[in-house]
Amino acid sequence: MPDKRCRVAGIILAAGMGTRMGGPKALIQLNGETALLRLCRQMQNIGLDPILPVVNETVETELSEQLSAMGISTVLNEDLDLGPLHSIHLGLERIPDSTQAMMILPVDFPRIRSTTFSTLINAASEDRILLPTHGGRRGHPPVMGREFFDQVRGLDLDGGLRQLYREVADDQIVELAVDDPAIHWNVNTASDLERFKWI
Repeated sequence: MPDKRCRVAGIILAAGMGTRMGGPKALIQLNGETALLRLCRQMQNIGLDPILPVVNETVETELSEQLSAMGISTVLNEDLDLGPLHSIHLGLERIPDSTQAMMILPVDFPRIRSTTFSTLINAASEDRILLPTHGGRRGHPPVMGREFFDQVRGLDLDGGLRQLYREVADDQIVELAVDDPAIHWNVNTASDLERFKWI
């Protein structure tokens, strides 16, 4: 583990329209709070800076004022058809030069524990990729050191982050076991939401 904790940015992928959900997943309610606000609050509490929610126009209209009150500015994705990697690229454009690593989290994983986030950022460094695991399976969110930012920028929009995992050396990817099954729990439908709502 590094002697000094890295400065880690948080990119939240929240631009999807949530077709199967019937509306943007960023706006789903969990115990009276939207998924996006919940994740932003968690990230603030553990010291991620900056926090960059990449959103669509609907989410921007609904939540920008509340996010602004938290000191968080949204990043607007106006080309939703380009997919989640485009949202990552937009977030990367806003990351300061002083940032040493970035955490990338889809908004439809709203039940991940704060302790999982803390475990990841405490282990972050500029020269490795961290992937949480539970039950031997990789999950979200990955944390990537600055050394890989340019490679992420160059990835094919259709291929996702797995392209990067195939390109880098095995010893540059570190799997961290966490006691958190929610790293695998993504909310795609109303039935998923009901199942995870009270967990």
